[in-house]
Amino acid sequence: MDPQSASFTPLWRRLLVTALSLSVAGTTLWNNWGEGGQDRLLSCFLAAWFLVPAVLLHHRWLGSQIFVRSVFWLMVVGGAVAAAPVALQGGGQELDWRKLAAISVAPISLLLLGPRSLEAGDQRTSFSPLAFRGLLTATLVMAVADVLLLLISTIVMVHDHRGHVLPAMLPGVSTILLGTAIVGLYRLRGWGLLLHLGANLLVLTLSLLGKFESPLPWFVGGSAAAQLLLLLPVWRSIVRRTPPRPAGPRTFHRMRSGSSSFCG
Repeated sequence: MDPQSASFTPLWRRLLVTALSLSVAGTTLWNNWGEGGQDRLLSCFLAAWFLVPAVLLHHRWLGSQIFVRSVFWLMVVGGAVAAAPVALQGGGQELDWRKLAAISVAPISLLLLGPRSLEAGDQRTSFSPLAFRGLLTATLVMAVADVLLLLISTIVMVHDHRGHVLPAMLPGVSTILLGTAIVGLYRLRGWGLLLHLGANLLVLTLSLLGKFESPLPWFVGGSAAAQLLLLLPVWRSIVRRTPPRPAGPRTFHRMRSGSSSFCG
């Protein structure tokens, strides 16, 4: 058996995730298509969030696998934020079963896909860290999700302000900086790590100062803080100029394997 195929997510899991995603996309279009106008445009946009991962999850390129997890992760966080007020109000409001099913697809899909495709080596990518691979991959997944959210927010703000780009300047600049940092991190460049640090410090600062429109600070601010914490072991290794520790058991190795590339 091809080693690369053996390390890829099993076909039955990918097909199940595809079926779940297509069912949600189809239901969204079916329920809202007759409304017309902005409701129809919104339904197409929501359906695309499930259609794109349903296709890309079968692509073996690591970048596609990271993007798929980023989209599902963004839907998990967004679904949690949408469901939180209903849960806190007790008997006040009730979630429609269709919305509840759509919210449940993202976490179920992440569990079905698992980390196997992210751990697989890919000769077509430069992402082959020697240590902290799990931490770097998780950081990339969260960073791509932040870029998607910031990009959407930028477009919405430009639209709401009738083409004026000044109100969308802060999320737009943050999108460019973080997107560039992702390229550097994926290519295991030192400048990518530095730019990622600077971009997340900027996003976290802007979120704390209330420069983003709600609920954006809760999403990107919390994600920026989490990414900074995730990469603390990498920075500690660089500052101390210490080599990565020897790999232990496989479960422990998965969490630590991959990024002495930054340390030389």
